[in-house]
Amino acid sequence: MWPLQIEAVRVFLLARDGRPAEAQAALDQSAIAHDPAALKDEFVVTQLFVALALTELALANGKHEQALRLAEDAIALLQRYAIQLGLPDLLHLKARAQRAAGRPTEAQTTLAAARTEAEDLGSRRTLWPILAELAALAAERGDQPTARELSQQAAKIVEYIAEHAGSAELSASFLGQAAVRAVLQQAEASPATGRVS
Repeated sequence: MWPLQIEAVRVFLLARDGRPAEAQAALDQSAIAHDPAALKDEFVVTQLFVALALTELALANGKHEQALRLAEDAIALLQRYAIQLGLPDLLHLKARAQRAAGRPTEAQTTLAAARTEAEDLGSRRTLWPILAELAALAAERGDQPTARELSQQAAKIVEYIAEHAGSAELSASFLGQAAVRAVLQQAEASPATGRVS
């Protein structure tokens, strides 16, 4: 991975971990902040890493409209080059921004598209958080059976990833993430009572 991508991943992970001040400090020290115009000359994959980092940081700082614009610009870039990799992640970020901005109907539509993209890619890594977000939206609109089913689906994927992580340390690290713990706790709090179509 190239230095710019490493810097972007660091910002992304810090923001995702709920440490926006540290993420901003990392961004301020990076080449991303010092020459943003040069990003247009980078490979699309590098631009994708940077877009994910900046969007996650904007969300962490409560800048929902900025996050939405960043996600939409990155989605347009991927679509221009017909690149599917990264699209579920960006659609998920876009939906989170829409939901945070009080636009749950738009978030629902975006998450449905994200789910389709993740399933088409066969990406468990991107699918479980999308299902968890869909479950939260279902719960908010009072559709508890759908919320329960989606939570169970997300938990099953999380358990699969943990079982196939490759080592006990990687499994423990994955299961220790706040978002992963939340999915498992939600699934335990609402045991499945039958499938919902």
